[in-house]
Amino acid sequence: MASDEVQKAKEAAASNAGGDGAPPTIFDKILSGDIPANKIHDDDLCIAFRDVNPQAPVHFLVIPKNRDGLTQLSKAREDQKELLGHMMYVAQMLGQKECPGGFRVVVNDGSDGAQSVYHLHIVSCGQMNRIYTLQTFMISFLTIVLLCSTLARFGRSTNVLATWLNQFFRANSVLRTGSKNSNLN
Repeated sequence: MASDEVQKAKEAAASNAGGDGAPPTIFDKILSGDIPANKIHDDDLCIAFRDVNPQAPVHFLVIPKNRDGLTQLSKAREDQKELLGHMMYVAQMLGQKECPGGFRVVVNDGSDGAQSVYHLHIVSCGQMNRIYTLQTFMISFLTIVLLCSTLARFGRSTNVLATWLNQFFRANSVLRTGSKNSNLN
């Protein structure tokens, strides 16, 4: 997946999208209303909206309303410091609201930084632990299914399957309750 992101960034850089006279980006189309977005913040300087292809349970972008040459963080001018600070403040304000347990803030810059849209944007993701918990759960569950089908081929009792599944769901009760200290007895 990461190599796909890097490839998209290289293609965007090769299309000269990093220059200020570049054609409108998808973000410019969102700002003009040509493309709808699920906005979660809108003020005089920037907007924030949910990513259409989220990589986490909470995933939103903060972009400046006026690109004004701000295609990459490395292209920022001194007179844009206030805007950059404001965008970072909005990212943390929304991050705290939607992810009180913590969140991640990222700015990709250039093709080596995996930037695929040349309109500066702050990416904010949260509740990452839910992704890892679900992935671990699925891997464990699929492993048990594979083991049980192997046992069935060798004529083992279905009682073994029932015991393993019962133990598995007790061990993974945190997925149902949100607490590692739940008592399922």
